[in-house]
Amino acid sequence: MLGVGISLIPYTLDPRGQEAEKMVQEVLRNAQLFRQKHLIVCSPRDARDRLIHLVLRMARLFDLTTSEDQVIVIVDPEY
Repeated sequence: MLGVGISLIPYTLDPRGQEAEKMVQEVLRNAQLFRQKHLIVCSPRDARDRLIHLVLRMARLFDLTTSEDQVIVIVDPEY
């Protein structure tokens, strides 16, 4: 994957924990610093955890939703 300019930076967080918002901020800050153009959010229990909502809300604050080059892929296995 590195040979074609793609690098994977995996993060795992507890969306119900008190630090969830800080952890999402850290992930998005790193995405900006490393100029990641593709973000994949997988939230298997999003109806309960609302991780996708948190990521999209925070991505807007980091201006990651305004660029045409930025792609955010959302995976919710419940649907």
